Amino acid sequence: MASEVFVVRAPLTIDNSIVFGRNSFSFCCKEILYTAKEEGSLAYIINGTCGSNEKNVSISMIFAENKPENGLSALDLTKFILRVAKSAEDAIDVIAKLIDQNEETVDIAASPKYSFFICDNLNVYVIDIVGKLWAAEKVEETFRAFCDGFSVKTKIDKKSEGLEDKLKQLGLYDANGELNFSEALSMTVTDKKWPCNDPVDGFSAQQMFDVLRASASNSNKDISSSFASILKSSVSVHWFTGTNDPTLSVFKPFIFTPNARISPLTRIKENEDETLLRKLHDKKNWEQVGELLKSLEKSCVNEIDGYADNVPIAELDELFKDCVESEVKFYR
Repeated sequence: MASEVFVVRAPLTIDNSIVFGRNSFSFCCKEILYTAKEEGSLAYIINGTCGSNEKNVSISMIFAENKPENGLSALDLTKFILRVAKSAEDAIDVIAKLIDQNEETVDIAASPKYSFFICDNLNVYVIDIVGKLWAAEKVEETFRAFCDGFSVKTKIDKKSEGLEDKLKQLGLYDANGELNFSEALSMTVTDKKWPCNDPVDGFSAQQMFDVLRASASNSNKDISSSFASILKSSVSVHWFTGTNDPTLSVFKPFIFTPNARISPLTRIKENEDETLLRKLHDKKNWEQVGELLKSLEKSCVNEIDGYADNVPIAELDELFKDCVESEVKFYR
């Protein structure tokens, strides 16, 4: 399982937001599901191995290998983080506890290997995991891209307890020089290039959509869904396609409200293998409807930018539902 992730930070973004985008190469990312807040669990929205919660925490798996028989899968970790993490830093601590409780570092080659991107409206982290060993980097650049591999090299801001000693015991680090986490564990580091012009001042949702589409246009991989979060201290907005290929799809907005609802069209029914949104989208005539839908998407972005912070939040309960159900009318 893999994905590509892009992030842009202040001062390039509007309202000092953090803007995060993701193209998924994994077909586990077909459904978009919302879980309301309940005792012991935050409200969250999830699209396979990425999503966001009501506390402005967004997460995306970048890379996964060696699914564990009894341990935690990438999807397990994604869901648990969204249920409980109240900040990006808290998410790193939660992952650390989960790994310590559930994983074993016996055979490095056979151990589960994960890379996750985690952010909130203030901070950005990438964490790489091999069994019980992990290292996290706090991302300081104003923009950066990640893709299908490990990312943490020598800038290690958080790490598993006794990491260097354990690597020495495994014969993977001799303490001569700075520890390079990915190199020590023989993991490929993928230095993803920014797929279009570098971000400039005023970067927000529409510009991230352009980045995701530019990357998709230059990729030889099938993209199963795309996602973007605009994370602010006020009202954050999360945008999902829920369909293949962002160049032939439109993004729909979701905002956390006390009574948020999403469309059943983004859920896979029993005995089915696709959502109805995806089935209808697959039958589309993009030449006929594409330009109109892209125009409506742009209008939606402009409207959201204009009123999300200024209207009663209850008026946005069915925002995502309405957008999905309006989109499919063009495909029927």
